[in-house]
Amino acid sequence: MNSPHTNNDNLSFSDINKIAGGFVAWIIGAGFATGREILNFFASFGYWAYGAIIITLVGFIFSVKVVMEAGYEHRDNPDFRQYDYFCGKKIGKIYYIVVPVFLFLLMAILISATGSTIQENYGINRYIGSIIVAIIIFMSYISGFERFIQVISKVTPILIVFFILVGLIVIQKDYSNFSLIGDLQSILKQYKAGPVWYFSGFLYFSLAVSAGGTYISKLGASAGSLKQIKYGSLLGSIEVCLGITIISTAILLNIEPISRVDVPTLYLAQRIDPLVANAFTIVLLLGIFSASAATMWSLCKFMYANNPRKNKLAALLVAILATLVGIFPFAKLVAIILPIMAYIGMFYVVCVVYKGLKLKFKN
Repeated sequence: MNSPHTNNDNLSFSDINKIAGGFVAWIIGAGFATGREILNFFASFGYWAYGAIIITLVGFIFSVKVVMEAGYEHRDNPDFRQYDYFCGKKIGKIYYIVVPVFLFLLMAILISATGSTIQENYGINRYIGSIIVAIIIFMSYISGFERFIQVISKVTPILIVFFILVGLIVIQKDYSNFSLIGDLQSILKQYKAGPVWYFSGFLYFSLAVSAGGTYISKLGASAGSLKQIKYGSLLGSIEVCLGITIISTAILLNIEPISRVDVPTLYLAQRIDPLVANAFTIVLLLGIFSASAATMWSLCKFMYANNPRKNKLAALLVAILATLVGIFPFAKLVAIILPIMAYIGMFYVVCVVYKGLKLKFKN
């Protein structure tokens, strides 16, 4: 069900935050909650991480807005195929085959991340944690997209503030290590997701926008106006990249001990205080859950869309299989799968940018 149209003159912060929060919820869980993704795509380049973040910010601001606007303009078409719209039918058909496979693998990564997080902080068997979150994700999926967005847009600001606070406290404690970052290339180089910093920044937003294209498009369709999308996507992009900047800096200041753990952000919280780590674990799990639920929706939209009963059975099967794949070590899954997904997503974001510029100059 689409949201009622919002009067552009009466656009409230809650309207903007609905869009921003929905986008940030996707990125927090899928792209930076554990810190492993930030280590691979940004922190691994040392001081050049900040250049990569700027590229990601610019990419997000433009491409996310374009994808959301496409969803909004086609909100009355339940069969809107956004990969065909941006890439053409031939390439779009390939993406409709490849993207579900990678969404499934992304879900497995997120479920594996849950298990690793619970094990690192509580010592509980990682498989138990993974099974529990898979059940919660499935229950969230069958509750419906609109309800999910309503809940997660309210929770997301708390998540991003908590991540930023943890990062800032660690930076304040360890700022004296900043001058040593240039001497740590022997440790950092093993984590690089791309060959050079500027390409890695491009890869990161390619991964986030291509894998989340269906979800981001649907988020745009749920908006009340193009103005809501404009400011919501801008706010969400800034919030995400501010969080990445702070967490990336905190990771760089503690890169040696972080190289020995699966979940860098959890180590940062433990660096402050065990009680903070316990609270942060809950925040971290909420972030992973939000992206997992969004991934589940994006993936299962491809399956029996016109048959609710079969769709729910397919979602249950996806949750079970993703949990089984998630038994593999989290760090290895991230290092192998995410860069491949990013490379495949590059052509999609190029098409999005081209389409966006074409429409901009046409109007």
